[in-house]
Amino acid sequence: MERDQTGAAKRFWDNYLRLVVDEGVPEHLATHYRRHAERFARWGEVRLRDRGEPQVREYFQALGRDTRMASWHCAQAAKAVEILYRRAVGRGALETFDWQGLVASFQDLGSGHPSLGREPLRTRNEHQAETEAPPQGGDPPEVSALIESLRTEARARGLAIRTENTYVSWNGRFLRFSLRNSTGGGWLARQGERCLDAFSAAARAYLRHLSVNRGVSAATHNQALNAVVFLARHVLGMDVDGTLDDIARPRAPTRLPTVLSRGEAVRLIDALGGVHRLMAELMYGSGLRVIECVRLRVKDIDFALGRLEVRDGKGGKDRVVPLPENCREALALQLETSRKLWEGDRKCGIAGVYLPGALARKYPNAPEQLSWQWLFPSNKLSTDPRAGIVRRHHVSEKGVQAAIKKAAGEIGMTRRVSPHTLRHSFATTLLTRGADIRTIQELLGHSDVRTTMIYTHVVGQPGVSVCSPLDG
Repeated sequence: MERDQTGAAKRFWDNYLRLVVDEGVPEHLATHYRRHAERFARWGEVRLRDRGEPQVREYFQALGRDTRMASWHCAQAAKAVEILYRRAVGRGALETFDWQGLVASFQDLGSGHPSLGREPLRTRNEHQAETEAPPQGGDPPEVSALIESLRTEARARGLAIRTENTYVSWNGRFLRFSLRNSTGGGWLARQGERCLDAFSAAARAYLRHLSVNRGVSAATHNQALNAVVFLARHVLGMDVDGTLDDIARPRAPTRLPTVLSRGEAVRLIDALGGVHRLMAELMYGSGLRVIECVRLRVKDIDFALGRLEVRDGKGGKDRVVPLPENCREALALQLETSRKLWEGDRKCGIAGVYLPGALARKYPNAPEQLSWQWLFPSNKLSTDPRAGIVRRHHVSEKGVQAAIKKAAGEIGMTRRVSPHTLRHSFATTLLTRGADIRTIQELLGHSDVRTTMIYTHVVGQPGVSVCSPLDG
C-alpha cells in the first residue's frame, strides 16, 4: 500500500513537471518549479486540496521573511504554486486568487525609487544610453566631480529624487558628448575660469544632436535643456539667461489624454482581482497617481470622514481626496492584511518601515507603529539601499501597471490603457457630472488650472456632439 502511494505521488509530480513545461517554462528550470511546489505541499498540517487563500498567503509571508530567498526566487515559487493549483490540483476555491498580484509583490524596487530616498553620493550607477555610456574604467575625474556637485546642489534645493536622477543622467550624457566631440576636452578641460561661450556652444551641439540624430520628443528635449541649464546656473555659476534661447526645439504636438467611459472603467476593474482591483478602484474613484496609490500608509485612510490623505504627492504637495464608498469593505480587509504582516514582522524583530526625510529621527518609535505601515506592503523583505538594513517596503507599481495592461487586453480594449488612464477618467467623469474645474484641480493636485483644462477639451469637443452628415 505504501509502495502504491509512493508510486501515485511520483506520477503526480511527473505530471506536474510536464504541466510546467507546457506553461512555457524552460526544461532546465522546470525541476526548480517542482521543488518549490513540493515544499509548499509538505508545509503545514492542512491537506493540499483543503488549503484556501489564508494558508497560501501565510506560507508566502513566511517565505518572504527568509532573507536568504531573493525576490526573483520568491516570485518563482509563487508561479510554481499557481501552476500547481491551476493545472494539477484543480482547486476551485482558488480560481479567483490574485496570483499575478502575489508574484508582483515580490518585485524589488529600484535603488532610485522615490519611496526609497537617495543613496549616498559616489555610489549610484546611472543607466545611460548605449552610445553615451561611461567609458570602460569610469568617467574622467572632471566629469565625476561635476556630477557629484550636481547631486549636492539638487539635494540642497530639495529637488525630488526623480528630478535629481534625471538631471544627473542627462548631464552625464552631455558631459561625455562634450568630451568626445571637442579637441583637448573643450571647456571641460579648462581649469579655473569657465567660458560661457564655449559651454553654450557645447550645449547647442548636444541639444541639436538629440533633435537631429536621436529624434527625441519635445518633452524629452525640454527635459534635457532644463538639466543642462541647472548644471550651468547652480553648479558652474554661469549666467545662461538668454544664451540658449535661440536653440531649435522640436515642435510640441497637442495630445489629448485617453479616457474611459464609466462603463469601460467598470469592465476594466471587474477584470482585475485581489489587491490590483482595489488599487484600480482607488485610482479611478479618487484620482490617485499610481505612485501615490502604492505609497499609501495605514494612517492615510480616514473612514470616519470618508477621505484619503495623499502625502508628498507630485511637487511635494499634500492633498485630500474622497474615499469611494464601494471600497470600504475591501480597504478594511487590506488593512487587516497589513496589520497581520506588521505583527509577524514585530515578532521576528524586523526593522521598522522607512520614513522620509528626518522623520525617523524626530519620531524614533514611529517606524514600528501600525499607523505608519504601508497599506499595500510587499510580501518580500528587502534591503534598504541607504541604511543597509532589511525591512518591508510597499509593492512595486510595475505590478499594477502590468495587471491593468493585461486586463485591458482580455476584455478587448484596443486603446492603450494604463493606470494613469483611470486618473484621467476620474477627472472627465466628474466634469460630465457638473463638478467645478477648480474642484477637480484640487482633487488632482495640479499646480496650474491650465493643466486641468485639458479635460474640458476631451469632454466638450464641439465636433463630437453634432450629427454626422452620413447619419443625417
